[in-house]
Amino acid sequence: MIAALRMPTLLHPDDHAFHRMVAAFEEQPEPWGKVNRALRDAVVSYAAERSPYYRSVIRPGTAFEDVPILTKEVIRERYDDLIAEGVHRDRWARDATSGSLGPPVAFLRDTAQGFLENVSGLRFLRWMEGIPPDATRVWIRSGHPERPRRSRRGARGREDYALRTQDLTPDLLARESRVWARFPSYYIYGHASIIGWIAEQVERGHVELRRQPLAIVTTADTLTDHGARQVSRILSAPVHSWYGGREVNGYVAGTLPGTRRYAFNPLLVYPEVVDGAGRPVPPAETGRLVLTDLNNLVMPFLRYDMGDVAIPSAEGSVGGFPLMDHLVGREIEVIRFPSGRVLNGVTLGRVLFVDHNLGEDILWYQCAKTRENAVELRVVWAPSAGEDSAVAAARAVRTLADPDTDVRVRTVTELERLPSGKVWILRDESSPG
Repeated sequence: MIAALRMPTLLHPDDHAFHRMVAAFEEQPEPWGKVNRALRDAVVSYAAERSPYYRSVIRPGTAFEDVPILTKEVIRERYDDLIAEGVHRDRWARDATSGSLGPPVAFLRDTAQGFLENVSGLRFLRWMEGIPPDATRVWIRSGHPERPRRSRRGARGREDYALRTQDLTPDLLARESRVWARFPSYYIYGHASIIGWIAEQVERGHVELRRQPLAIVTTADTLTDHGARQVSRILSAPVHSWYGGREVNGYVAGTLPGTRRYAFNPLLVYPEVVDGAGRPVPPAETGRLVLTDLNNLVMPFLRYDMGDVAIPSAEGSVGGFPLMDHLVGREIEVIRFPSGRVLNGVTLGRVLFVDHNLGEDILWYQCAKTRENAVELRVVWAPSAGEDSAVAAARAVRTLADPDTDVRVRTVTELERLPSGKVWILRDESSPG
């Protein structure tokens, strides 16, 4: 039934989960491509009718490729005009980006769609990776300082077991790994940089995994190919990467088993890879990843620039699911403290902007480890910021460091850039070279 798709060339020879998933659909993948485009066109028509911003830029006969790219700057400037008219405020869910790439951007999600998106997106990816529905998800996540670790029992006895990135130390990890060993089966899900740190603790002998995970799933920041091989070897489990974002959905794509190629869920987003002019790039060439959200009817996001780069596949899709040969998001960035505690960019952004509500005070920021137990937060302040803003920022960073860490906040007028032109968020400057 799926012979025409020639799937074995893409997958690990021992993993047939994706084969089974594709076999559940029609032999020809084109219907899923049609569904993806139909949902895209429906959202575009809806936005052109309901959103004042899109009404001003989409005219009758405008081709989809001519719809302007939506950027974070446009969202900041045209926030009110992006909101669809006639949608009840009970469906408004206020959210913001994590701030791991700079100042956060506020936006609205659609509560009428959120639960269905998350459940279907997560089920799609677990199915693709062959992770059983009753496997416990050990979720390494950032969160509010007062939010406790929790164990939630869901459908069919499945549990989420959550740990906060800012709490992790080698000693705590060693204790928690003994809890994981009591689960019948589990997989580890969380920030790529933190999972890389967990593998490092296991390799150094600080932590013993008494029961091996079924799989490792990285998210939020990018795990390099070399890093994926290292994690897989140390933790004795296949490594998958799931892709998404707060602005769209956290589960829009995942790597095909045994590869680093990403398959996108055609019911959640319409993906494109474009050049600087917003035009599609040819297969095998690198461009900007832009996504059209197919479910947010409160604040439609059409052709939204995710800030990541990708390489479109010459095949276009596999099993009807849009395919990228490569996707590069945020690189692994961590600062290690003497206790073994580790800080990554995603957690820092969340604590500054979500937990301590500094989104209106900080324009840009960088955090550097300047000595063995000292960090400096360098901030470009907004005009509205006051002295209490710097105090709050120092307090936020202190919650993530060791109790005796020297935490300083320094005002700067611009941020340092890498030779590539990219602004770094975290860096260790304490070591020579």
